[in-house]
Amino acid sequence: MKSKRKRMVKRALSFLLCVLLLSSLLPLAVLAEGEARTGKVNADQVNVRTAPGTWNGIVCQLSFGHALNILGEELDSDGDMWYRVSFVQEGTEKTGYIYHPFVTLDTPAPTPEPVTRKGMVNGTDVNVRSGPGTGNPTIGIRVNIGQEVTILGEARDGNNALWYSVTFVKDGTTYNGFIHGDYVTVIPDVAPLPPEENKSFEEQLAAFPENYKAALIAIHEVHPSWNFEAFDTGLDWAAVQELENRSGWSYINDGILSHYSTASHSYDWGTDTYYVREGSNWYQAHPDMVAYYMDPRNFLNENDLFQFELLAFSAAVQTEETLANMLRGTFMEGKTLLNNQGAEISYARAFLDAANAFNVSAFHLITRCIQEVGWGGTDCSHGTYPGLEGYYNFFNIGANGGAYDGMVYAKNNGWDSPYKAILAGGAFIGGDYIARGQNTPYFQKYNVVSTTGVASHQYMTNVAAALSEGRIQRGKYASSGFLETAHVFRIPVYLNMSDSPCAAPAPAGSPNNLLRTLSIEGFELNPLYDWSQTLNQGVNTYTVETAEILSQITVHAEPIGAGASVSGSVGVVPLTAGENRLVITCTAADGTPREYVLRVIQPQKHVYDNACDGECNVCGATRTPADHVYENACDGECNVCGATRTPAEHMYDNACDGECNVCGATRTPAEHMYDNACDGECNVCGATRTPADHVYDNACDGECNVCGATRTPADHVYDNACDGECNVCGATRTPADHVYDNAFDVDCNICGATRSPYAPGDLDEVNGVNSDDAIYLLYSTLLGEGRYPLNQECDFNKDGFVNSDDAIYLLYHTLLGPERYPI
Repeated sequence: MKSKRKRMVKRALSFLLCVLLLSSLLPLAVLAEGEARTGKVNADQVNVRTAPGTWNGIVCQLSFGHALNILGEELDSDGDMWYRVSFVQEGTEKTGYIYHPFVTLDTPAPTPEPVTRKGMVNGTDVNVRSGPGTGNPTIGIRVNIGQEVTILGEARDGNNALWYSVTFVKDGTTYNGFIHGDYVTVIPDVAPLPPEENKSFEEQLAAFPENYKAALIAIHEVHPSWNFEAFDTGLDWAAVQELENRSGWSYINDGILSHYSTASHSYDWGTDTYYVREGSNWYQAHPDMVAYYMDPRNFLNENDLFQFELLAFSAAVQTEETLANMLRGTFMEGKTLLNNQGAEISYARAFLDAANAFNVSAFHLITRCIQEVGWGGTDCSHGTYPGLEGYYNFFNIGANGGAYDGMVYAKNNGWDSPYKAILAGGAFIGGDYIARGQNTPYFQKYNVVSTTGVASHQYMTNVAAALSEGRIQRGKYASSGFLETAHVFRIPVYLNMSDSPCAAPAPAGSPNNLLRTLSIEGFELNPLYDWSQTLNQGVNTYTVETAEILSQITVHAEPIGAGASVSGSVGVVPLTAGENRLVITCTAADGTPREYVLRVIQPQKHVYDNACDGECNVCGATRTPADHVYENACDGECNVCGATRTPAEHMYDNACDGECNVCGATRTPAEHMYDNACDGECNVCGATRTPADHVYDNACDGECNVCGATRTPADHVYDNACDGECNVCGATRTPADHVYDNAFDVDCNICGATRSPYAPGDLDEVNGVNSDDAIYLLYSTLLGEGRYPLNQECDFNKDGFVNSDDAIYLLYHTLLGPERYPI
């Protein structure tokens, strides 16, 4: 892709020239420039817009017959004509733009005489009609590209379309009729004038801003014959940049990614892909590149200056000989072709014909041809384009989408010879660009000369095309000996430019610093990550809230751009309680970083008095506290928190134990408990001791007086059998009866015990006769003598029997006395 045409020739050439050179004429009459015009709306609900073009805002709507004042005519970026109008609606005067088919002009007052002009047909098989409008019959003849006509006047049909009243000679016959304005290119009467010849360099320099002057002075010192003209565009620099950066206006193919646009229509941020806008390698230029190529200050040097050269035809310099010299090294060098009359001519002559006919620099036409099809030409210029053989396009006119479109355009317009194609190029460039003020390569790329169509109607989309053409042109001048002629350079000046020239972006890789994915394992980001929201809405902060305090999380981040890198809080990232601000940086291949922030909000760290505390002091959150820690079961206070409890009782083996088996606490133990002094083992704890000796009353004692322990006692010791008391212990016994020889013996034969001599009635032989003896006798009679032996003298009543009566008698003896009861 070398360039791109924004409109079909038939849509723009003649009408635009008419607007620039003469005011519009009503049917068969020329309207004086500046004369007021009126009109009416010819349809219902017609939109009045803020500017030319259906994409602009609507001011209001008007109904059929609404009166209008026509203030002017302007073209939209598609080349369609709009009326600038004023009108009154509901008592208020308003202004706006209405598309021309919806306006019918009123018949004006008498007009001046028509002005005749020269024109050239730019189409193939163009009808010539008897009147303005397709409803009128043809005059039986058709004309083709290159047919010269004399324009007698202008007319408009019912649709307000422009028609030219023409006269012309074809095949020796003169014809008169009407041709639609789209198919006629008006040939300017005069070329744009160079600066006044008597202006000194100092005067030329004074018209430029200060930051232009140093470079111009340096050029002038080397090339004093060159002239400089400051062209005050009256345009704000930033506003022009915005228009030139629209989609499809400025392309580049230098292979440096940082020079390509990343606007939505030019680049897909989601795939890191630049959209091919034309051919196979043309991309929308980065705004900074557009600014660089548009800024004249970047090219104020002797090599790059020729993109600002005025392109008027000069018969004195541009001759067939000089043009032949300019064609050296190209595919046209020394070649011939046939003109429309069938005569064989040189390519130099063909370019001279086109330049002379349309008042455009022949040097420029050759340079433009080289710029578009190259030094060796292409199938387009050789007539060998596949499928469209025999058709030619030397200037890529109509090649909006590539070479094929240009060749279709060439076929549709009948460019079936090199001559027709070169002539058509002259008509297109001279009539549609040079004549309307776009008379430098720069102005053809960047239209800043139009007051109604800034940044529209531009010949090429290549941002560097003007620079490239200028360099080619300079090279041709240098090789042809024309470098030091009085070239005129018309250099644009803008409002509100920066102090320094706009620089081109440094060569770099992709600027894509977006993340393809951003996530946290186990959590959902709020909002969900979407790279388009980051790009278009500036969203770069995401929040995650955890239900509990985590010590770490895992962050995943993947870049979109080739060569981009990710750093910061990725992978396993430690966390603390409360809010954690994690920053991830994606750095594009061109070094541009973009930060992403993850707000991981965890609960604040709970505050407890100690491990045993189950309720947070800050928020009241509860937990299962740690068990209280006691030294042992006997401990009544927790070692952690001081909580108290009723401790277990100290555990002792027994009352005699002085140290607790659980905690070792000591006490005064109870005295050992023994049954008695003779007990050697404590009844409580079993502790042993040397017991006291048993205590007996004497050797005959068999039971200890202390403990009751028994033993086999010693035998009682008696003096004799009659002894009744033990000599050792005093124990008594029934002694053996004293043994007497007879009742009257007083010394016991055994023990020698003495007794009173026998007294009758002393049966028990104790204390003499008393009541005991009466009782004794009674027992003997009752219980038997076996136990109580009796003496024979016991028949006290002398009845011949010993019985109880004798006991009674003996009792009476003792009680009542022996006198009454003698024995």
